Amino acid sequence: MRFVVIGAGGIGGWLIRGLAPMLEFTDAIEPGDKNLVVVDGDAFEPHNAARQDFEQLGPKPTVRCEEMAFRHPRVKFFPINKWVVENAPKSSGNEEGGEDVQTVIAAKDLLQEGDVVICVVDNFACRATVADAAKNFDKIDLILAGNNEAYEGSYYHYQRRDGQDITQNPLWKDELINPTDRNPGDLSCEERARLDGGTQIIWVNMAVAAMAGIKLCKIILDAVRVTDTDEAFFDFDLVRSLGRTRDLPEEIVEIEDAPVGEMVS
Repeated sequence: MRFVVIGAGGIGGWLIRGLAPMLEFTDAIEPGDKNLVVVDGDAFEPHNAARQDFEQLGPKPTVRCEEMAFRHPRVKFFPINKWVVENAPKSSGNEEGGEDVQTVIAAKDLLQEGDVVICVVDNFACRATVADAAKNFDKIDLILAGNNEAYEGSYYHYQRRDGQDITQNPLWKDELINPTDRNPGDLSCEERARLDGGTQIIWVNMAVAAMAGIKLCKIILDAVRVTDTDEAFFDFDLVRSLGRTRDLPEEIVEIEDAPVGEMVS
């Protein structure tokens, strides 16, 4: 068994921080199955600190795995510093020792039978690529989770068992059929540098990571086998708009308006 986290930034970083101790201490997973693969072609840079937690600059999978391996020695960490794409050119290695220097990896080459995959990239083209590859395995769990807008988040759980879909492959979704973005792995370095960071908020990133983590608990600890679409969505902006729907009682208004020295408990 492998747990494959695709995306180690805004959401993935928080998810890994929760998933690593979960794998470390749970008895529901055999010691030999506590394998955590972290995949991302991006690197931590100073501007990421506004909504990502990291201890040093550098390739996100390597930095994150080094941080977690020190704390959780019973988990095996495998960093893959690459973008996930549909097709990747074959590499024969470099001249100094055969190390693979490609910056991309094909989804079909990354995934394996029995994987639990959590794809937390906000790029719809990449999500579609991973979902398309997942449909070819007999047994696999795929959780697509993301922060779609400032206060919105969602996840979709795609599950296959014995070569059959337990839940529908998410490629029926409009944003995956016709993604409006391009896979970062298909862009040049200059094009990636010009990408807009979006309107993500650290607390929403954490909320999405928590949603995906809770779903992982159900997969791992409860061995849930779902029989229908397994999807969740939240919009904190909607929650905010439903805030004060009635007038506060008079005594509460008086307390709120009182000078600090006259506040009562």
